Amino acid sequence: MGAAGHPYAAFQRALNRHNVLMALAAAKDLPQLSLVDALELTVLVARKDPRRHPRVAARWLLRLLEEQPDVTIEEAVLAASSLAALTGVAHRRPRRHFEPWRKE
Repeated sequence: MGAAGHPYAAFQRALNRHNVLMALAAAKDLPQLSLVDALELTVLVARKDPRRHPRVAARWLLRLLEEQPDVTIEEAVLAASSLAALTGVAHRRPRRHFEPWRKE
């Protein structure tokens, strides 16, 4: 740990400050990012760096499908559609679409 504190604390600070570059760097310092934290990072990337969003969103969707084997095809379609919409006009309240997967 450096002077800035625990790597997870640095990740949370970066998210709270909406600093996508610091959040991505801090995420790399973590041994594993939870699915919920990865979703928060995906939302931040969509808002602050839309060019990176498709790749980050695809990685999150893959993790969802691998880590939640009970996800139905309908839920997967909803998740994929919601991820795609994050960079659109209605991106201000995306979390409501992801509520089923935010529970840990």
